[in-house]
Amino acid sequence: MALRDFTWAFKDGHVGFDGGQYFDQDFSTATSGGYGFAIRELDDGRVVVIYVLENSPAAQAGLQIGAEITTFNGEPISDAIEKVRPYVIQSSDIDIRYQKARYLLRAEVGDTAEITFANPNASSQTVSLVAVSETQSFSRTSIYFGVNIDGLLPVDTQIIRQDNSQIGYIRINTNFDDLNLLVRLFERSLQQFEARQVEGIIIDMRYNSGGANLGLAGFLTDQEIPMGQLEYYSEATGQFEPEGLPGKVLPNENQYRFDKMVLLVGPACASACELESYSFSQVPGMITVGQFPTSGVVAEVARGQFTLPEGFFIQVPTGRFTLGDGSIFLEGTGVQPTLRVPIDETTVYSTDDIVLQAGIKAVLEPLGAGVTPSAPPSIASPSEAESAFAGGAEFMWDVAREEYTEDVLTPHVKTYTIPLSESKTLIWPYAWCAQDKDTLEQNFAQIDLKFILDGQEIPQDQLAVYDVASGGYECRLVYTALSDWEAGEHRFSIVATFQTDINDGTSTYEAGDYVDEYTVYVRP
Repeated sequence: MALRDFTWAFKDGHVGFDGGQYFDQDFSTATSGGYGFAIRELDDGRVVVIYVLENSPAAQAGLQIGAEITTFNGEPISDAIEKVRPYVIQSSDIDIRYQKARYLLRAEVGDTAEITFANPNASSQTVSLVAVSETQSFSRTSIYFGVNIDGLLPVDTQIIRQDNSQIGYIRINTNFDDLNLLVRLFERSLQQFEARQVEGIIIDMRYNSGGANLGLAGFLTDQEIPMGQLEYYSEATGQFEPEGLPGKVLPNENQYRFDKMVLLVGPACASACELESYSFSQVPGMITVGQFPTSGVVAEVARGQFTLPEGFFIQVPTGRFTLGDGSIFLEGTGVQPTLRVPIDETTVYSTDDIVLQAGIKAVLEPLGAGVTPSAPPSIASPSEAESAFAGGAEFMWDVAREEYTEDVLTPHVKTYTIPLSESKTLIWPYAWCAQDKDTLEQNFAQIDLKFILDGQEIPQDQLAVYDVASGGYECRLVYTALSDWEAGEHRFSIVATFQTDINDGTSTYEAGDYVDEYTVYVRP
């Protein structure tokens, strides 16, 4: 116990103690009991119940998911959390506080706790709970909850599809394993993503088990990335002295570029994982997403391994990393999110991967969003539009992220999102088909068609018309071509007002407005 308490006195995640079966028995005894519920502390300081185990003491006492806990054993809940000493050593205040909230509800079987809480839309009440043997509530708040960490390869990769969009996803599971294979798998993923012209990439470092910093960010930038300087304490000088040259990530000969790049971070990423994550975070344009930073456990421990009698073992860090100004590099702070997922009632009850969802949303937020263009796109004359059509210019609905495959027979609005890395000519179309030419003409006589750009209607004589037989139907395409796109967010629409119910020979469409809304985002 004395050795355990000695290591607990350090606020350093690299300090470790293995007391063999004695430590395991102590941990098991102290944590095997629980009250059948789990809590999370929100950004605003409130503490809420996020899990209740069926038939547990908490469930029998009436606790519900969403209940707010106000006191624990007569103390304000925040004070009670702060007094807890968890069985895991952390370096950052954020991680320490998170673990304290978890371990507050661990107990020896038979221990009692007095809880004051208020269920949603209910008054406050106080109950006494007796701990029973259960670990489900403890697992619910593990940073590994719901995560598969039994990967067969050091790098997992996949294409995430959202409608017509593709996102390249890379999860780096370890920086240890087969390093040559790891680098080759990572680069091959970049090659495949670039070839597929994905909307962007997501690099997931949240559950990386560490190892060696490989400088993989060098594939994504042609600039050097300064890292920390390793230092060891010298008894001769009485101060820390540098070991070798300052670290840096060098650009790789093979370079890959993506419009949007996202890095996912979390508290399970420690040590070498944090060095790798930091270099990724310094790539220009990288968005770092997470609810928490990485663990802030960055030091050198090779010289701090101590084997003691009775099979006991202690590890302590002996080397540190500093920046050019002398400040400590990453230790205690970690790699911070630049896009932080909130810890509130919209997120804590979910068992979905909300951080990945936020990363996907960040990738799909087009470059140019919120930027007012200096001018609208150029509108082609009918002859110019016909030439663009004949020349194979893409239709807007074919390059949009959304895809609509079913006819809707009632008035509605369809939205189309189109990101452009650079300006190009696009066909802006409206199409209608009927069973024969007479029906087509009759239908069009009842359709009031408006092309609206920047609030202005485009005159009908500026639009091209193309009639064609297709799939057993007679179809009419009314269109123009837009080009010379300035950087920013462009909005326009087509409003087809059906003045009466219209039957195309197959289906009847109700009278009203059928609207196609387009937003084109052009990369600045």
